[in-house]
Amino acid sequence: WWQYSAFVEDQWRLRSNLTLDYGVSWNYFPFGAQNGRGLERYSFDTNLVELCGVNDNPMNCGYDISKTDFSPALGIAYQMARNFVVRAGGGLSYDPEPLAYLRDIFGVYPDTLSETFSEVNSHSSAGIPLSAGIPAISVPDISSGFVNLPAAFGISTLTPNYHRDYVESWNLTAEEQLPAGWVSQIGYVGTRQLKVPGLLNQNIAQVGGGSASSPYFARNGTSTLNLETPVNHIYYDALQARLTHNFRQGLR
Repeated sequence: WWQYSAFVEDQWRLRSNLTLDYGVSWNYFPFGAQNGRGLERYSFDTNLVELCGVNDNPMNCGYDISKTDFSPALGIAYQMARNFVVRAGGGLSYDPEPLAYLRDIFGVYPDTLSETFSEVNSHSSAGIPLSAGIPAISVPDISSGFVNLPAAFGISTLTPNYHRDYVESWNLTAEEQLPAGWVSQIGYVGTRQLKVPGLLNQNIAQVGGGSASSPYFARNGTSTLNLETPVNHIYYDALQARLTHNFRQGLR
């Protein structure tokens, strides 16, 4: 599938010792597709798996994917003295598609099928002679664009109103050129990753209730029914320092 982005930037030298760099990017990450059709969307209410792009289903299964993801960036460099520079910057960037959700919802039922043949006890086989080979796996009919999720299968699906997670970052550094060719730098760097997606099992058993207390136990047993939704924020703050020196023959 395609991903689209555009970026514009400019540099403005306000004074001989003050420079401003700024820009903005536009990003559009369409809903994923595979082998001529889209992915899948699961309904917790009906237990139906909608196959995007099959029959009359839209290729994106009706998910509202934003086309207004803009990422601004700003940087300032101020030379306070001949050998001393202060720099500051900040920006926002969106999580690219493979890391945002596709790795979690790709390859779910009915794309991935499995079947288990159990023996009567640990001392016997499953009762299938080698001459008969492995029995054929039951393949569902997907021509209608919808299939019922069997109780033996789990699934992962997106929240109806999906919002891509993003990272805010900023920094402030001071750099000074020291005698004998040494350069020192010290600065603060901070990032905030917001709306980080994660999988929440909607069929988890209640504390002390056992398997039967799972919300969808009567229909899906104890199968894992994951909802991909924003669940977390990640914070990073650091004080960074560096001392460098350029020696002969390019050594540093």
